[in-house]
Amino acid sequence: MIELKNVSFTYQYSDDWVLNDLSIKIEEGSFVALCGRNGSGKSTIARLLNGLLLPDKGSVMVDNMNTLDRTKLFSIRKTVGLVFQNPDNQTVATIVEDDVAFGPENIGVPREEIRKRVDWALEVVGMSEYKKSTHTRLSGGQKQRVAIASILALKPRVLVLDESTSMLDPKGRMEVLQVLKDINIQQHITVIMITHFMEEAQIADRIVVLEKGRLFLDGGVELFEQREKLMQAGLSLPAFAEIAALLNIKNVKTEARLVEELVNLTKSSAKDCTGQKNKLGIQTKTDDSHSNVAIHVGNLSFTYSKKTSFAKLALDNVSLQVNEGDFLGIVGHTGSGKTTMIGHINALIKLQSGELRVLDIDLNKKFKYNDLRSKVGMVFQYPEYQLFDETVQKDIAFGPRNLKLEQQEIDERVRQAIKMVGLSFDEIAEKSPFELSGGQKKRVALAGVIAMRPKIIVLDEPTAGLDPCGKKEILDLIFKIKEHCNTVIMISHNMDEVAKYCNKVALFSQGKLLQFCTPHELFVQQQLLVDLSLDIPAATRITNKLNEKGLNLPHDTVQLDELIDRLALFLR
Repeated sequence: MIELKNVSFTYQYSDDWVLNDLSIKIEEGSFVALCGRNGSGKSTIARLLNGLLLPDKGSVMVDNMNTLDRTKLFSIRKTVGLVFQNPDNQTVATIVEDDVAFGPENIGVPREEIRKRVDWALEVVGMSEYKKSTHTRLSGGQKQRVAIASILALKPRVLVLDESTSMLDPKGRMEVLQVLKDINIQQHITVIMITHFMEEAQIADRIVVLEKGRLFLDGGVELFEQREKLMQAGLSLPAFAEIAALLNIKNVKTEARLVEELVNLTKSSAKDCTGQKNKLGIQTKTDDSHSNVAIHVGNLSFTYSKKTSFAKLALDNVSLQVNEGDFLGIVGHTGSGKTTMIGHINALIKLQSGELRVLDIDLNKKFKYNDLRSKVGMVFQYPEYQLFDETVQKDIAFGPRNLKLEQQEIDERVRQAIKMVGLSFDEIAEKSPFELSGGQKKRVALAGVIAMRPKIIVLDEPTAGLDPCGKKEILDLIFKIKEHCNTVIMISHNMDEVAKYCNKVALFSQGKLLQFCTPHELFVQQQLLVDLSLDIPAATRITNKLNEKGLNLPHDTVQLDELIDRLALFLR
């Protein structure tokens, strides 16, 4: 179905080859996971497959059609459907069902068939109830579902997804993955899924790993046994494979198999790890009685499109208190009100009802927006929304310049910020921020906030779209930055990140605050999280399965290192 023959590609004004003499064949009806670190060339391949980009060397063949043949482009684009990483890049119409109908309408599908396709595609991605909604009322994850539906409605022979599940909640991600698998098997559609989640790659028939624009690894789930090579490529193993590798348990290809092997290995052991000391520094409930209040929220409610037929309650009587020094994780299903909540903190969303105080600023009274936003830095879900200047250096300098700082101080802050986010000033300072990869854009957006030196940093899905190494680097960086800005608030769908970095968690559902507690207190409530379309940390999930089989591990296990450490005691 698809063949890349000795393909090389470089972007305009760049001397670096993004793809370098790459050759790959993909059979019709296969399910391929395309993996690699940020900048390895994955998104470039996606755009080459339907002619949005053309190779500088070599050829890209789709069903025996060459993308260099302009007379074949329409046929190629009917054959290959592409879902972008950012759904706003492919939103056309105002109303959801009109947007999904746009593609089929333009390729001449009969009206009655369009109606069937739209209803089917929206049902597949769980968005049927939103078909009359406007895109402005949707969360990032909901927009992503609509983008997938708009391509599914075209019924392409090849479906390419560029990190298209990265903004979905865990249940939504699994539902979409199951849809992709069903479509692949039942309708024989070729699926090419670009992903950094190796847990997602498990469902593919084939895993292709890129490194610096070249083919690095190619195989099935047996690639998980090549831990060192995957790490070299900037990737990580699924939790079960990481445990198996570090405990030297061979031939484990699924989580169920790992549990079975561990139970067999520990049957002869009568050891009980419930009394093991908390030597890994796991968070426990803290005494906040002497902490200064950073953010006070009292009975906060907010309705979008108030007093119209499109009115939608997004926050419902929310009250919480964030203390200075907290690392707060905000979790909840797609559309639960998380982004609306943080939008209030620096007044991007105007207060409708309730109380809100941020540091020494009372948002119920008249205040200066510049004062508030110099103290509260925000990194958006899509970093390109806050990048605008002609070079990276100028973009990062924009905030400090508005603080009326001396040029020497501005330059120093820019250099420090770029270094802190793990980029090279000499390599990146004079580049346009729009030439960067998604991961680099996120780092530059974070650098722009760091350069302001705020007291509170708010991050909306800061690791979405980043490779595993990039995620760890960004989160470790944020944890390091916390020494200077003190208070961090992070929206995340990744419960392992929340378990490792946060000392408090706020759980939202349908605009309500359901829980405000420590990660340990939240993650022991497995059924509650499952009912809300959320996941639990991998360590907690595997611990529960092992305990069901008769092991006696502590139920509050939330970190993978902690679980491996405790399992090692059993196997010693």
